[in-house]
Amino acid sequence: MNIVFVTTRLFDVPRSGGEICTARLLGELLDAGHRLHVIGRGPAPPAAAAGALRYTSLGPAVPAFEDLSPPRQLAAMLCAVAAGQASTVHRLAAGGPARLIRQVLMDCGSPTPDALWLDHLQVWPWTAGTAGLPAPVLVMHNLESLGYAEQAAAGSVAVPRHRRWALEREARLLRRLELQAIGSAAAVACLSEHDAAPLRALARASGSRAVVEVLPGFPLRSFAPSAPPSPSSPSAPSAPRAAGAARRIGLIGTWTWAPNRAGLQWLLDRVLPLLPGDCRVVLAGSGLDNLQLPDRVQSLGRVDDIRDFYGQIDVIAVATVQGSGVQEKAIEAIACGLSVVATPLALRGLGGPLPAHVCVAEDPAGFASACAAWPTENAAPHDAVRAWAQHQRDQYRGAVKRCLQAVSNARRQAPAPHAAP
Repeated sequence: MNIVFVTTRLFDVPRSGGEICTARLLGELLDAGHRLHVIGRGPAPPAAAAGALRYTSLGPAVPAFEDLSPPRQLAAMLCAVAAGQASTVHRLAAGGPARLIRQVLMDCGSPTPDALWLDHLQVWPWTAGTAGLPAPVLVMHNLESLGYAEQAAAGSVAVPRHRRWALEREARLLRRLELQAIGSAAAVACLSEHDAAPLRALARASGSRAVVEVLPGFPLRSFAPSAPPSPSSPSAPSAPRAAGAARRIGLIGTWTWAPNRAGLQWLLDRVLPLLPGDCRVVLAGSGLDNLQLPDRVQSLGRVDDIRDFYGQIDVIAVATVQGSGVQEKAIEAIACGLSVVATPLALRGLGGPLPAHVCVAEDPAGFASACAAWPTENAAPHDAVRAWAQHQRDQYRGAVKRCLQAVSNARRQAPAPHAAP
């Protein structure tokens, strides 16, 4: 198929969970033999894959809202209010991406695409109403409206009134956009069954006949090695602790993202006090500059190579308490053979029986106990990790094929073009 793939941000090497999800999907479409024209914001990376992949930039990348200074955050919110749009939609609309996409598709000389993939809800307005495009596959990394509503409800006391109003407004406008986008789609792809159920309800509410498929997460880099690495190997999950040394419990993430920050705060406030004195917490990732860390908590900041982080810890904790989508940090940790302690929400989208080195703990006491006592020596059965990863990938391929089949079915039925928002 000739596929146009529209995303919020172009990248060469994925550096966030969202970019890892996008890279996984692009890789799967290329491996299946499709030709991709990837369109998005940011610098266009060099194309590869023997001409099957090319990029078009729509202009500069848009920084995350959390990375803006307070005056710029206020200005962005006021502009969105004046435009009557959700803030996350309005900020990405700078420079007129809808007009640029129409121009790109007219000028590129390519045949009409066989399929249109829209990666993130916020890019749907960029193509809505464009003549000649097939009904899209809408890729929902998260349930955005529910995420903002959850943040507003969770912070109903501690969050200032104006901040709560902004979160509730974003939830309301994104819900409206979700209904419009799903109503126009041939298929909706999400990352977990946890998200699929409410998306199917939204499809019914919008009168859409779109199928909803789950894209199960699997390791992006590679599957686990066929034999355990030696402790001296650079790919070894963790260097052994000296006798009597503290147990190192690691967490990694972008800590400005609200669900990550909520999970970290839960661990610091409710789990850390229950950990034995010989345990310490090691944090990696950006966004900790303004957070006062307690004793026994060390911050490494952003790490260039995740293996360096894995080499400094004994067990990785995935303390997810809110949000949707899938936790890439959990997938990568499982694949690398680390001992993993995770909340049930952190393992959403990861399918059937998990390898034996994964422990699920929901309440603070159980989470602390597992972090302090979960075995770390030879924890990962490599054959089991490899089998789990292959199963996940097989399920993923099947879901992608069904999405493309839904596009073909919609084209045969000749639906009316989806309306502009």
